Amino acid sequence: MERFSSRFSFLAPAAFAAAAGFAVSRLIRHDASLDWVAAGAVAVGAVCGAAYWMRGLVRRQLLASARDASHGRPQLTERLPGLLPLLHQLRDARGIADMQTDAFAHADSRLKSVLEAMQDAVLAVDVREAIVFANHAAERLLNLPANVSGKHVLHVVRDHRLLELVRQCRGVCEHRQLEYQVEGRVIEVRATPQFLDGSAIGVVLVFRDVSDRRRLESMRRDFVANVSHELKTPLSNIKAYTDTLMNGAVEDLNVRDLFLGRITEQADRLNELILDLISLARIEGGKQTFDMTEVALKPLVEHCVQQRRLAIEERELQMTVDVPVDVVVFADEEGIRQIVDNLLSNAIKYARSAVRVRCCSIGEEVELRVDDDGQGIAEPHLERLFERFYRVDRARARELGGTGLGLSIVKHLVLAFHGHVGVESAVGHGASFWVTLPTAPAKRKPEA
Repeated sequence: MERFSSRFSFLAPAAFAAAAGFAVSRLIRHDASLDWVAAGAVAVGAVCGAAYWMRGLVRRQLLASARDASHGRPQLTERLPGLLPLLHQLRDARGIADMQTDAFAHADSRLKSVLEAMQDAVLAVDVREAIVFANHAAERLLNLPANVSGKHVLHVVRDHRLLELVRQCRGVCEHRQLEYQVEGRVIEVRATPQFLDGSAIGVVLVFRDVSDRRRLESMRRDFVANVSHELKTPLSNIKAYTDTLMNGAVEDLNVRDLFLGRITEQADRLNELILDLISLARIEGGKQTFDMTEVALKPLVEHCVQQRRLAIEERELQMTVDVPVDVVVFADEEGIRQIVDNLLSNAIKYARSAVRVRCCSIGEEVELRVDDDGQGIAEPHLERLFERFYRVDRARARELGGTGLGLSIVKHLVLAFHGHVGVESAVGHGASFWVTLPTAPAKRKPEA
């Protein structure tokens, strides 16, 4: 007779053996299709759909017990008083085991559902460095092939730094973190060791695409550096001119007037920068209020051109305005003025001989373009032109003046008015900055 299997631990083998008159070691195996239990000369009948049998002699007693019941004679449970409680105990234990099995299966299914719903990519690796689990996010982010379970992690994610991270995490039993680049994306990986009864059983890796976060952090650092420079430059100039005047140059009327004029220019530049920073911060933060109404573009564009007339004449530029009289947009008038003025100012700075403002209707939108015939912009710079303080040629930009915030203000104002903004350019062929704006209030999407 086979020895008692550990899978019967929930059946209280000691009690069963005591009732049967046999040692625990005499209890035998658990079959996949039926439960078979033998305990010497005592048979345990059908319980919860599972058949419990004894040796041949006792089996005959079970059959005899059934015949006794049909003739009104004492049954086996009456002959063996300890058998009935044991049957109840086995039935209850089997029910508890079934409930535990169902609970474990439900918990496992729920855990997998949670992992699959995560936006972060999750990869579980065992002590052999083989993958035991990968959620859908991991398959997408890491471009994993089908059926990665059981494959070595290095064969699936071909990066030795990742394998080294797994080994370090498993070796020191501490969290580890790594950043690496894949196809231009920055991926952050956090490795956490897993234990069972004090023994390491593997490592869980959580991947996250942090490309946008790192790009924003870089933009923030650039902004701080740029705004510090832009604030420092006029202040340094003002300080230098003031020191010169205080050291005696004030007695020379020509020098005094020249330096006072330059101090005024630098103060105006500083004031313009601060106002642009405040304006941009309010727009980005959603704190800027707008009076949305229909705005006729032609008189507004002509007013902005007139305000820039002195700069246009100084650079001897040919100015063309091609805006139909009946074109209107739905926006804030002061915001539209800022958009046109900033685009016009940018074109005047970089044009060689001509600037053109043109406009046309496209469905329910109006497209406004400001063209210049300057030296143009290389393609790698185009997508960054609307960032704060971004300049293709910093030296030339400082020479031409400006705060470096004009195009960024244009972008955020256009977005606030539910429009779009862009630029088209090629080196040697000038640039064309365009915005599209609605002609009527934006339609609200119906509530679900």
